[in-house]
Amino acid sequence: VETRVEQAGRNCINIKNRQTNTRDKSLDVIKRIIEEQDLLKNKILFIALGKQYATDKNVTGLIANELANKLQRPILILTQSEKDETLLEGSARGYEKSELKDFKAFLHDSGYFEYTEGHANAFGAGIKVQNVFEFLDYSNNVLSKLDFSPCYRVDFLYQGSELIPNEITEVAGYKHLWGQGVEEPLIAIENLKVHGNNVQL
Repeated sequence: VETRVEQAGRNCINIKNRQTNTRDKSLDVIKRIIEEQDLLKNKILFIALGKQYATDKNVTGLIANELANKLQRPILILTQSEKDETLLEGSARGYEKSELKDFKAFLHDSGYFEYTEGHANAFGAGIKVQNVFEFLDYSNNVLSKLDFSPCYRVDFLYQGSELIPNEITEVAGYKHLWGQGVEEPLIAIENLKVHGNNVQL
């Protein structure tokens, strides 16, 4: 015998476990495709899955999230539309730490996509099969000088020789105010010399 709350909790855990297992299996296949097809040569990681590799649509976004963060670049994971064989559609994820802040706008403005719907860096997209190679050429050209290395916008910038620890701890004292719409401040410290006796494990 279990309460409805206990049953709901157990069901949620089971669903999450199934979702994670599905994601991990699909992720292994997609990583192999990336390597075999040398897809990292493009500025945008564009993965078109054949029907034999089609993954659960409910986890495509999760896979795209993980790959975008790990490989540090925008990503599209698309499969053939069930309604239109000439259309590839699926999930797109931007890499928010890069200089390309709005991946959806970039795809929309390219003119190659049939639709881009959702948030700036997490959305659904569709493109005609015949437009894929032209889009890749376009994006490689337009983004050729864009560096996808992580880029952080900081609130404070200190030089190591001018560091005032009390100012940092004072800012940290406001952590009860941080949340949605009020992001935690980022502090960068440049030219900081760290010696072995400064490190504690």
